[in-house]
Amino acid sequence: PTQTDGHDTTNKPAPSPTAAVPARSTLHGPAAFKHLEQTGLYNSLSAAVTAAHYRIEERKAGGYEASNPEQSYRTVFTRAGVEVSGAGRNGSDWRLGMKLTGYGYGQRKQAVTFAAVKAKDDRVEYERRAPDGRSINEWYVNRVNGLEQGFTIPQAPAKRKAGERLNLWLELSGDLKARLEESGQAIL
Repeated sequence: PTQTDGHDTTNKPAPSPTAAVPARSTLHGPAAFKHLEQTGLYNSLSAAVTAAHYRIEERKAGGYEASNPEQSYRTVFTRAGVEVSGAGRNGSDWRLGMKLTGYGYGQRKQAVTFAAVKAKDDRVEYERRAPDGRSINEWYVNRVNGLEQGFTIPQAPAKRKAGERLNLWLELSGDLKARLEESGQAIL
């Protein structure tokens, strides 16, 4: 062994990370949780279980599907659009369909067409195109607190006139009624 600056540099094997627990552990209940927390595995295991619950899966019939156990609904993503269905507090079933049909400034709507649907983990993306070749991505993320929807617009859809807002046109269907939030920033 060699000593440098008071440190022993003997080539000793590193302790095994499982040395404290036999290969065939018999930990159960609180002791098992405590072991998982002490080894740092509890959070990663919990995250993996949550991710599995909210993962978007490919459907045999085409498209994708995701359940949301916390919010008690199921979402189907197809070329035709998105359909969310569940049961209300009073036990009645409900359905909400959404389809982006266009975007543009003011009332100048550019229709969009379907280009592709892709999914990875808890996220689905619709890549759409306008007749002028510009694109817009509509995306959804399935999370514990609900289904998040967003849009990524890489280029402005056209020239903007002073005071015009960018608008998105969504075709809605189903049993629920949509209303604009007071701030105008969300649909309830």
